[in-house]
Amino acid sequence: MLSQTGECAIKAVLELARSDPEDWVGARALASRLGMSPSYLAKIMQTLAHEGVLDSHRGNRGGFRLARSATRISLLDVVAPFDDLTPG
Repeated sequence: MLSQTGECAIKAVLELARSDPEDWVGARALASRLGMSPSYLAKIMQTLAHEGVLDSHRGNRGGFRLARSATRISLLDVVAPFDDLTPG
């Protein structure tokens, strides 16, 4: 079973996959699209950036985008930083 954070991470990555791969999407704009708290989503996005799933850029034109093609990002890449998926 996935945590709420894991589910939010999946939704955010899917939304970024729908965006232009060259565009930086701000956490606040993404949170608005997904109906999530901006601060909660920003923490999730920072974790995914630290794990190499996302690229992040600070500043007025900053935000997040996928670090590699969506076809090269697995569900495990997105969920593992938040949920222990080992059996037992």
